[in-house]
Amino acid sequence: EWRGKAFYICAKYRARSRRPEDDFVVRSARMTLTGFGRFDLAYFRHTERWFTVYRGLTAAQCFAEIEGNEVFWPTM
Repeated sequence: EWRGKAFYICAKYRARSRRPEDDFVVRSARMTLTGFGRFDLAYFRHTERWFTVYRGLTAAQCFAEIEGNEVFWPTM
């Protein structure tokens, strides 16, 4: 999901009630555009704040890091 200069990796969870109004979305990683083709990569901490881990990565490097590092995976 794009918001301004940031791209968020989201996971949508379906409630057991199966009612659409009970579904919710969790953002787990954020790629912030910092320059031409470069991004800062952050994850959402338990403190309700984003924590930037890497700076100046390409999109491919960001996606590889998200795939390989569990800190960027969604949790509830």
